[in-house]
Amino acid sequence: MIRAAVLGPVRLLAAGTPVELSGRPAAVLAVLALDAGRPVARDAVIEAVWGEDAPKTVANQLQIAVHRLRAALTAAGAEAHAVLRLEPAGYLLDLPTDLAEFRELAESAATAARGGEWARARDLFGRAEGLWRGPVPELPGFAALDEERLTVAENGLIAALLAGDHAEAVAGARALLAQGPPRERPAHVEVLALALSGDLPAARAAHARAAEAITTATGLDPGRAFGELGGRLGGDLGPALALVRGWLAGPERRTRPMELPAEIRDFVGRRAEEELLAAALRDGGVATVVGLGGIGKTALAVRVARAVEAHHPDGCLFIDLRGADPEPRAAGAVLDVFLRSLGVSSDAIPAGVPERAALYRALLAERRVLVVLDNALDAAQIRDLLPGPGGAALVTSRNALPGLGTTDVPLGVLTDAEAADLVTRLSGHEAGTGEVGALVDLTGRLPLAVRIVAARMSRRRDLGYGRMLTRLATEERRLDELADGDRRVRSCIDIGYRRLSEAARTMLVLAAWLPVSEFSLGTLTGFTGLDAAGAETVARELEEAQFLFRSTDAEGAARRFTLHDLVRLFAREDAADGADLRRGYRALLAAAIRADEAQPFLRYLSPDAPDGLPALDPAVAALTADDPRSWFQAQRELLLSAPTEAGRAGDPDIAWRLFGATSTFLVHDFRGEDYRAMLDGAWAYRDRLGGEAHAYLGIAQAVLLRLEFDLAGSRAYARRARVAYRRSGDLVRAVAVCFDLSSIHRALGDFRLARAVTAWGENALEGLGDGPLVLGLRGWMNISAANNRSDRTEEALAHSALALELFERVGDGAGIANATGICGQMLGLLGRPGEAVANLHRSAALYAAFGQINAGIGCRIYIAEVHVGEGDFDEAERLLDTVLADANGPALLASRAGALRVRALLELRRGDLRRARELADESLEACRAIGVPRVLTKSLHIRAEVALAEGDPVTARAHAEEALTALSPDSPLTAPLEELLAKAGGAPAARDC
Repeated sequence: MIRAAVLGPVRLLAAGTPVELSGRPAAVLAVLALDAGRPVARDAVIEAVWGEDAPKTVANQLQIAVHRLRAALTAAGAEAHAVLRLEPAGYLLDLPTDLAEFRELAESAATAARGGEWARARDLFGRAEGLWRGPVPELPGFAALDEERLTVAENGLIAALLAGDHAEAVAGARALLAQGPPRERPAHVEVLALALSGDLPAARAAHARAAEAITTATGLDPGRAFGELGGRLGGDLGPALALVRGWLAGPERRTRPMELPAEIRDFVGRRAEEELLAAALRDGGVATVVGLGGIGKTALAVRVARAVEAHHPDGCLFIDLRGADPEPRAAGAVLDVFLRSLGVSSDAIPAGVPERAALYRALLAERRVLVVLDNALDAAQIRDLLPGPGGAALVTSRNALPGLGTTDVPLGVLTDAEAADLVTRLSGHEAGTGEVGALVDLTGRLPLAVRIVAARMSRRRDLGYGRMLTRLATEERRLDELADGDRRVRSCIDIGYRRLSEAARTMLVLAAWLPVSEFSLGTLTGFTGLDAAGAETVARELEEAQFLFRSTDAEGAARRFTLHDLVRLFAREDAADGADLRRGYRALLAAAIRADEAQPFLRYLSPDAPDGLPALDPAVAALTADDPRSWFQAQRELLLSAPTEAGRAGDPDIAWRLFGATSTFLVHDFRGEDYRAMLDGAWAYRDRLGGEAHAYLGIAQAVLLRLEFDLAGSRAYARRARVAYRRSGDLVRAVAVCFDLSSIHRALGDFRLARAVTAWGENALEGLGDGPLVLGLRGWMNISAANNRSDRTEEALAHSALALELFERVGDGAGIANATGICGQMLGLLGRPGEAVANLHRSAALYAAFGQINAGIGCRIYIAEVHVGEGDFDEAERLLDTVLADANGPALLASRAGALRVRALLELRRGDLRRARELADESLEACRAIGVPRVLTKSLHIRAEVALAEGDPVTARAHAEEALTALSPDSPLTAPLEELLAKAGGAPAARDC
C-alpha cells in the first residue's frame, strides 16, 4: 500500500518503507496531500512551495518537481499519472494520507465520546495523536494542523480522566502544558484528576501554578470555570466533572446551535486571511473581517467557522445583523434570538438589554460556542453581542470597527490568478490568449462581479469571453452588465453609499471624476473646498466605509488614496458639479505655481498666476515649498491629464497655465513624453485662448521639437513666439525666447544668426532695470555669447564667469550649473585641467541634484575629454564607460554620440586606429539618426582625423567637406575643419557669408 505522510517530515511510503523524496518534490507532495482527493490550482501550489519570491521559471520548476514526484510514485509501484493527475482545476493527489487517517480517528473518537464510551474514545484519540512523527512542514496551511493535534491531545486526556485513568490524565496534561503557552483545559484536567485521586495539596498547587501562568501569559484572569474549580477542591466535584464531560459529550439537555449557512462553492484564495482568522478563534478571541460590499466577507467567515468547528463543540451562533439595511437589527432583538438558540425559554429571557447580555455571556462562559456576527453596521451594534473573556466571535462588516480590541483582517480583491481561476472554473468556456486576464480586469477582481460574469457565461454557450469583454468594455454600461438576478454590483455598492454623509458622497464623486487612479488628501482638499481638518475627517469616513483605500503610509496632505474601479464607475453616475471641478483645478494650479516658484531655477517663461486662485491650505503650501520636485513627481499622473480635464470642465485658461506651471519641472527632469502629453492637452484649447497663451504654447512647441531633434520646426515656433511676445510688449519673455532661439541656430550650425539673436536680446535688456529676471536673463545672454565664441576661449571664459556671478546673485540654480560647466570647458581649452575638472564636477553635481540627467552626462563627457588631453587615458576610459552605460534610450542619443566621439579620440591618441575608426563610425551613426548639424560636425571631424591618421586622405577630405557644408563660415568649428581639410590635400569651397 502506498500512502503520503505529512504529520512530521514529509514521506512517501510503500508498504511502510520510505521512498527517497526530498526538496521541492516533497513540498509539492505535502501541499497536495493537504487537500488529497481535491484538485489544487497550479498557482496555489506555486504560492505555497515557492512563495512570493518565485522565479520567472517557476512554471518549469513546478513541472520538474511534479515529474520527480511521479518518478518516486512509480518507484513505489503506483500508476503515477493516475495517482497524481492534472485536471482543469489543478493537480489532484489520489492517495491515502496519514492526515486523513488522523482526522477519521479523531472523528470516531468524538463519536465514541458523545456516546459515553470514554475508554474507546481515549484509545482512538491516542491512536490519532500517535500518527504524529514530529514538526509538520513549514508550508501554508500546515500551521493549523498543529492546533488540530493539540485539540486531539486535549480530548484524549479528558477521555482518560472520564475513563478513570487519573494518573494517565495527570501525566498527559503535564506533558501538554510543557509544550507551549498555558491552556486552560489541560490545566483543568490536571487539577481535577489530582483531586479525584485524593491528592488535594498537589491539586491546589497545580491550580495556583496554572492560574499564575495563564495570567502571566495573557494578562487576563483565567476563565470563570477554572476559577470556580479552585473553590470546589475538597468539596463536591460533581459539577466540575459534569463540565468536563460536557466538553466531549456536549452539555446535558443543552441545545447545540449550528446555524451556519452552507459554504460557498468553488471558494478560491484567501489562505493567509483564513489562517489568521482561524488562529485568532481557536482558543477564544474576537476577529473582524472588513471590506467592500461584494468582496466575499461572508463566504470567508463561513469557511473559517467551519474550519474551526472542532474547537467549538458546543455549536455556532450565526446571524445577519443587516447593517446595510435602513433599519439594522438591534442588540436586544439579536440577544433574544441567541438566548432561544441556547435553550432559554421565552419566559426566562430578561426584558432589558443589559440583563439579556449578562445571561448570554454567562451561558457562553460554560460552553465553547463560536458566535458569527455577519454584516455589522458599527461597533456600537455588536458590543453587547460579543462573548466574555475566552469566548470566540467572528464579525464581518463594511466599516472599520475601532475600539473593540479585535484581530482585524482587511479583505481586498482577488489576485489576478485567483480571479482567473474562479471565472474559468465557473464559466466553463475556453479562452483565447489574454482574454481571461482582460475580463477579470474589467470586473475589478471583485468576487461578486467575477461570479456574476461567470454565472452568465455558464448559462449561455454563445456568451464567451470575447462577447463578454465587448459588453463590459463600455464604462457607462459596465455596472448594468454586472448583474444577475438579485445579485447586482451596483446595489451592493449603493448600500454603503447611501449611509455616507453628504460631504463624503460629494468627495467620493469628485474623487471618481479625477483622471487618475491615485490621489492625495491635499488634492481632495483643493477639489472639495474644505480646510485640511475637514477634508481629513471626510476622507476618514470614506476610508472606514471601505470606499477609499490608502496607498501610502504618509500622513496629512501627502497621504494618498485609491478607488476601486467599480466604485469609481458607480460614483461617476452622479455627475460632478462643474464648479467643484473648476475650483479643484484652480487649487491644483495654485499648488503647481507654488511648487514651480520653489524650484531652484528662475521662471523666465512660466505664466503669471491669474486672479482669483484659491488660497493654498497651509499643509499643501508646506509640501510644495519644502520639496517641489517630490511634489511634482507625486502629482505627476494628475498633472499630465489636468490640462485636458480642466478644459473639459470649462476652464481652458487654467488648462494652459497648469501646463505652464509644470513645464519647467518637466524640462529639467527630462520628461519629454510627459511634456508632450501636457502640451497636447493645452494645445487642444488654443482656439479659445488669447495672445499670451499663444505665445507661451508656441515656445513650448519649440522646446518640445528641440527635444525631439526637429530643429527646423523648433526654430519656426521660437521665432513666432519671440514676435508674439515683442508685439505684446513683454520684452522679458521675448529675451528669454532669444536664449532658446540662439541655441537652436547653433545646433543648426548657423553661428551668425545665433550671435545676431543674442545681440538683440542683450540690447533689449537695456533699460529694463535690474530685477531678478532681468539680471538672470543677462546671465543667459552671456551664456549664449560664450557658446557663440567658444573659439575665443578667454572671451568665452569671461562671459561664463560674468554669467555665473549674475546667476549666483539671483539664485538661478540651472544658470549656476550651466555657467560653471562652461567655465570648466573653457579652462580645459586654456590648459588649466585641474580647475576645469573641478568646475565640471561641481556642475555635474548640481545637475544631478536637479535631476537633469542629460546635462550631467554632458559634464562627465567634457571631464573625460580633459583627461584625454592630459594623457590620463585610463581615467578617461573609466568615466566614458560609465557614461555609455547610463546614456540609453532615444532621449540620450546625443549624449551617447558625444561619449563615443571622445572615446574615439582617446583610442586615436593611444594609437589604436582600428578601434578609433569603429567608435567614430558608431558616433556618426548616432549623429545621423539625430540630425543635429552641430553634433554631426563634431563626429565628422574626429572621423576625418582618424582617416588621416590611417593614411586615407580621400576619406578624410570627404568627412571634413561634409562637416563644413553644415556650418556657417563664422562658426568656431569652421577653422579647425579647414585646417584638417588642408592637411588632407583639399581646399575649402567658397561659401556665402
